[in-house]
Amino acid sequence: MTASLLPLEHLTDADFGFLAAAVSPRPDARDRIARLLRDGGEAIERALEDGRTHQALQEGDAARKISPYLLFSLLLHQCRIQERARAGDPAPSGDEPVLQEPPAGAGSGAGDDLMLLDGPGAAPATSGPCTEPGRSGPVLALLESPWTVHYLAELLASFAYTPPGMAAFTLGSRQYRLPLAEVDLAALNKVALLAAEPDRLSIYRRLGDLTLFLSSVALPAGEGGTAQPQPAPPSPPRPAGRAAADPTPARGGDRPGDGRHRDRATEGCTGRTGTGRETPDAVPVLPYSEGELEREGRRFYEYAAQHRGAGTTYLGRTLAVLASRYGTARTLLRRIVQQELPRVYPGGLYQLASRWGDAPQPGAVALSAPEGPAE
Repeated sequence: MTASLLPLEHLTDADFGFLAAAVSPRPDARDRIARLLRDGGEAIERALEDGRTHQALQEGDAARKISPYLLFSLLLHQCRIQERARAGDPAPSGDEPVLQEPPAGAGSGAGDDLMLLDGPGAAPATSGPCTEPGRSGPVLALLESPWTVHYLAELLASFAYTPPGMAAFTLGSRQYRLPLAEVDLAALNKVALLAAEPDRLSIYRRLGDLTLFLSSVALPAGEGGTAQPQPAPPSPPRPAGRAAADPTPARGGDRPGDGRHRDRATEGCTGRTGTGRETPDAVPVLPYSEGELEREGRRFYEYAAQHRGAGTTYLGRTLAVLASRYGTARTLLRRIVQQELPRVYPGGLYQLASRWGDAPQPGAVALSAPEGPAE
């Protein structure tokens, strides 16, 4: 399967309609374009890169009419375009015609329809969350792989499918739903250690996703995308039976999460818990620091990438990239969620998760926005 076919399992009828309308001002061509997009391939990639699509996303409530997957995929593609422009690659200037009409007398074949996608129109604005000086190199390197872009879009979309303040995910055959502040990586790691070998790829992958979510979305960030520790009042020890797995730390220091979990009432991890009792100014505590989440997340992704099952799919290379560029991925996701998303979706991830939280979730994992109103 090519990377351009991966989005097809997530795109909805409304998504195809939005893309077709965005890239073609001719109503009589939109049905043909939508059918072409459903076939995947080059047409999908062109539509996602098209400046007219990014412009349409900013108009009215367009972002509320498409799926979370398409929304985040477009934001990631826009970021990649911006980074390429900063790196000196040719980028649309906005002077090109918004549509290249087929030659007179041309038929309505796929080749002619693709010509309707050739005019990129106005380029996305070059200001935005992905243009921080000194960050364009690492971010662009991360986004050059279409497999990685798809993986991150899928991961970001999964954040929208549970109510704010909760983490819900599947590890092997076991389903978990717990407040963000009660995540215990040692207990969850034990699930991987006790699982059958074929299941460990999926489990370690999702544990890596969980750490990336906690550090990029649930952990608040200050200027420049760096989390700013804030003191929180001490809290009593959490009950030992809060997780579905046995919370006893797994033995053996060569696995992520082993014996590293402990209560940290004042170590700077703040966020919203899932109790629903906090005020907007409350400062509940997440159970891990940013450094711990990065260390464990890298190791989870490394173990997943080394699994023999990963080598037969795009996951092998993608998971290895996330392990080696974990910090860059975290910074990118923070910027997408905290800066770019609110520009096109008022209320940002909190409102997105509030809307989609009860919808059927695609895939095996759904993480969530921190509970509380958007800042």
